[in-house]
Amino acid sequence: SHPIQLPPGMTVLERGWLSANNVLLTDDQSATLVDSGYVTHREQTLALVSDHLNGRPLDRLVNTHLH
Repeated sequence: SHPIQLPPGMTVLERGWLSANNVLLTDDQSATLVDSGYVTHREQTLALVSDHLNGRPLDRLVNTHLH
């Protein structure tokens, strides 16, 4: 099997189970996080996003659903 090739600027932050994953969308203009996850995972989410943004600010957060 071949890994799925994501479009440039799309990063999936996997954390072991499907509903805990985030999608980070970046381009030259902005950075958007889709689905911030559970509050109990906030430190891990912040670390993952910060690591991928390399000091760049997050411009928007879009949550598609709540649990």
